[in-house]
Amino acid sequence: MKAKAVILVVDDQPQNIELLEAYLVPQGYEIVKAANGEEALGRLSGHPIDLILLDVRMPGLDGFEVTRRVRRDQTHRLLPIILVTVLRETEDRVKGIEAGCDDFISTPIDKMELLARVRSLLKVKAYNDLMSHYREELESEVTRRTEELKHALENLQQEITERKRAEEALRASLLEKEVLLREVHHRVKNNMQVISSLFNLQSGHTTNEECRAILKEGQTRIRSMSLVHEKLYQSRDLSRIDLAAYIQSLADHLFHVYLVNPAQVRLDTEFEEVALDINSAIPCGLILNELISNVLKHAFPEGRTGVIKIGLRRRGGDAIELRVADDGIGLPEGLDFRKAESFGLQIVNLLVDQLEAAIDLDRTKGTAFIIAFRELKYALKI
Repeated sequence: MKAKAVILVVDDQPQNIELLEAYLVPQGYEIVKAANGEEALGRLSGHPIDLILLDVRMPGLDGFEVTRRVRRDQTHRLLPIILVTVLRETEDRVKGIEAGCDDFISTPIDKMELLARVRSLLKVKAYNDLMSHYREELESEVTRRTEELKHALENLQQEITERKRAEEALRASLLEKEVLLREVHHRVKNNMQVISSLFNLQSGHTTNEECRAILKEGQTRIRSMSLVHEKLYQSRDLSRIDLAAYIQSLADHLFHVYLVNPAQVRLDTEFEEVALDINSAIPCGLILNELISNVLKHAFPEGRTGVIKIGLRRRGGDAIELRVADDGIGLPEGLDFRKAESFGLQIVNLLVDQLEAAIDLDRTKGTAFIIAFRELKYALKI
């Protein structure tokens, strides 16, 4: 039978605790009560707490300070915390976020909103607990298999044929992990979506347009990585991604994010069939994210119309070429994109190095970035 989730309710007003208890207990939650911050910290050491509902305004330790102390404790640093407050000022909510809380709920408390927020954070906690369990199991499995492989290789160093058979057996065993890998990709994608949602929540609590722009750019970068995992777990082949389909989805997403009018800026694509593994697909996606975002933000000011062209093709041998071109206003004269102070272009250059690629800029017809690379190959470590 599944154990009840235990919620620590902290409030210096008994009637508030009684109200929360009346909302939560009928839903199957177990309640632990504390009348102040010091008592709440003591309850943490004596009970297996799953979530904290914490009043902000209390004598002695207020909700902000209790949150900070919980986050400094390695045992409870990931424990979900919801601040209960009458305050709606952005400054106080920012203070709560900086202290480390996960969510807010304002008084008077709406029962349905309370239950929804509690369920949502308990799901996140359950996911984190599950991932921690998987990580421990995987580490144990990796350790066990590493020891087995070392022992096998010590006996088979003079037997090349047997060594090849052992390597094939290892590869075959990896195929057995397909279900687990699919689940991992799915969960990583969902976890990144949670991060993106937190960025969106943070954006809603600031009126600083520069901060909003930074958060939006962060969301698009997270989405470019999340999309790789989404495509992989949807694919029959968990080891490789259809790069053309991935680029199309990424471009469509960026056009949506930057509210591009199709009548103003048109997207033309020309793709050959190319498949990459995750080690090459993620840096490719981040590079494309920066280049396409840069075009959408700067190439067509004041309602200027134009075309963005994205090309993907194979060159001689196993080389791959990506091309992002536009007929917009172009980069400033004299700008060396390899030494640009723009954070986006710095990311592009770093990822080009990581991909062991070559990048060129063609200004003859607008602006075109051409990236040539080969899929990264990682040798099997024994």
